[in-house]
Amino acid sequence: MSDFPNSTPKIDEIVQAVQGPEGFERMREQLKEHLAATAEQTAPAPKPVTLPANQQPPTHLRVFYINNDRHELVGHSDAELLEKERWLREMYGSR
Repeated sequence: MSDFPNSTPKIDEIVQAVQGPEGFERMREQLKEHLAATAEQTAPAPKPVTLPANQQPPTHLRVFYINNDRHELVGHSDAELLEKERWLREMYGSR
């Protein structure tokens, strides 16, 4: 979706009224006023905030090495840590 507003008859009217260099400044001010007035009416609804399913601090820690790089994983279960480690090893091509 574009950040630019769709054209409206009022915007078209303001743009068509431009006559000479001084008209651009007047057009700029009129467009700012018009867009400020319509922005309040058409502001998109804020996206809802979603919280993680498990809000407890991590209880498990796993340290492993890929080549000479040390990786520390934290999570809420051994299964979660195993999955994260498997994914990282696949990504880096290591066993």
